[in-house]
This record gives sequence, structure tokens and C-alpha cells, in this order.
Amino acid sequence: MKKSIIIIGIIIILTLIGGVVWYWQKYQGASIKGQGNDGQSSDVGNQQSEIINTKDWQTYRNEEYGFNFKYPQEWQVENLNKRSIGVFPFGKIQGIEYNGDVVFFIRDRINGQDIEDVYNGSIGPELFKSATGGYSQINIQGNKAIYFKNVMGLMPSDIVIVALKNKFIEISANNHYDIFRAILNSLKF
Repeated sequence: MKKSIIIIGIIIILTLIGGVVWYWQKYQGASIKGQGNDGQSSDVGNQQSEIINTKDWQTYRNEEYGFNFKYPQEWQVENLNKRSIGVFPFGKIQGIEYNGDVVFFIRDRINGQDIEDVYNGSIGPELFKSATGGYSQINIQGNKAIYFKNVMGLMPSDIVIVALKNKFIEISANNHYDIFRAILNSLKF
């Protein structure tokens, strides 16, 4: 009797381990992982309702600032100005009140300032307090980044700030958050 209980326990444990390994292999690389402001590990990809296949997406390359990302075939990319890029579905029109469903903005990083130095309200916007959904430190292509969830403004937005050697890249979305996270996962420097 004791032997059969031990064998059943081992089978259950091995099944659970196999399930975890299968899940990890299937979804590895489909998410951005980091540390949350509550000290817990965060996983941006877990917020997706489905894993988006970006294989057939177009690639945008910005040679001047040294980055590229993928975006859906039925979307377009427009330079708003020298430091701003809007990404949005065909049929929408950029204007004063709309820059894109996903917007990239490049800001100079002066004297080695960190994200916490700039985005605390003294130099740049106060994202740490205005992110009603909290924030998580993540890693994108080996670069420190912070994901701010539900930032209050004209429209609630998710914003990611990536710290590169001499610049910050601010990426925001106020719609299509699953596309936003897929773009983040495709981002390369």
C-alpha cells in the first residue's frame, strides 16, 4: 500500500514537472520578464489574451537611433518628427490629438541619468506616481526598461521606457495592448 502511494505521488510530481517544462518551452521568448515594484517577478506576456505570431509582420528600421521592430502588415509607420514615430492601423489618420496606437519617442540621456532620475517629475513626466496599474522593471535586449501600466493622462496608456547608452526610448500605447506587447518583444537594438 505504501509503495503504491509513493509511486502515485512520483507520477503526479513528474506529470506536473512535465507540464511546466512543456509550457515554458512553448511560450519561452513570447514575453518580457522583470521585477515588479512590489518585488515580485512580472511577465508582460502573461497579460496577452493570445500569443501573436509576428512571423509575417513588416520590419521598421531606424538607422539614426539604431533600433528596429516588427509591426502588423495592415498597419503603417509614420515619422511624426525627427524624434517621434507613430504606428497605427490603416484608415486612422494622425493629427494633433492622435499620434498612433503605439508611439515611439527618443529622448537624450544626459550625464548617465537613469530612468528614475528623469521620469520622477523633476525633468520628465512623473510616471512612477501616475501609473495607476503600477510599474515593473524589465529587460529588453539586455537594456534596463520600466513598464508603466495604466498611466493617467489625456488617455490612459501603458508606457515602456528603455534606457540605452545615450538615449531613452519611450514607447506608449493607448489601444491594442496585445500588439504593443508583441512590438516590444520584437524590438532590437
